[in-house]
Amino acid sequence: MATLFIPKESFVKTKNLTVELTPVELQLLLQSLSHCLATCKNKSPKGEPCADCNAAKALKARLEKVAAA
Repeated sequence: MATLFIPKESFVKTKNLTVELTPVELQLLLQSLSHCLATCKNKSPKGEPCADCNAAKALKARLEKVAAA
């Protein structure tokens, strides 16, 4: 079971959250984020990622660290 601590600064006007996930649930989230990033249609005309993509990349990186631990 992985526990992910999400700091307050990750959210606007939201308290800290702690979520317990099974390894399967964690992998499912990582797969979903990868798919989301690969299929985003909200990129700018210059091909730059949108704000949601930037947030998804940061979350994916954090989840990957938890999965590797």
